[in-house]
Amino acid sequence: MPGNADGLYYSFNLGPVHFLAFSTEAYFFTHKYGYESYCNQFDWLQHELIESDKPENRLKRPWIITYGHRPMYCSNKNDHSCTRPENEVRVGLPDDDLMGLEELFFRYGVDIQMWSHENSYERTWPLYNYTVVGGPTPDLYYEPYAPIHIITGSAGGSGERDIISCVRFNTYSAMCITTLTEIKYSRGEYSGFQECEAN
Repeated sequence: MPGNADGLYYSFNLGPVHFLAFSTEAYFFTHKYGYESYCNQFDWLQHELIESDKPENRLKRPWIITYGHRPMYCSNKNDHSCTRPENEVRVGLPDDDLMGLEELFFRYGVDIQMWSHENSYERTWPLYNYTVVGGPTPDLYYEPYAPIHIITGSAGGSGERDIISCVRFNTYSAMCITTLTEIKYSRGEYSGFQECEAN
């Protein structure tokens, strides 16, 4: 993997997008591995986002997309962290004075957050702190002021599907699908990408 953090977090540029990969597991195993990996990753993410959000960099790469394992939000009917408002990835570990990522990603204009872990597909409206945050027009997806969250539905290899309740969070879920016949991988295509630069 690019970078020098043993592949736990890295970034790369592809066409008009700056991608940032990070480990959500840093929030769940501090009791076992300590705080060093969490703190190093948070500092790295903050530095990457500050640089990516500079006007001259936004001109070259107007999109910032992050991706990690455990989502901040989901509508699944299970006891995973994404079903709770106090989600560790979203709000951090306040008792340990560790910040979550939602505020950081909102502050620096992350456009899309890609997730896995849940065996379902879900796409939210632009979302910050359980509130739909549109943009300058009635079209919520046109230049929104908050990130869009996408759970890819390809998590796990067992083929099991999580039970999802779009009604529960219908104020922020734009689309929920649980009828995936095969949960193997997600694939996106964009024919305009011309270059790939690892950071």
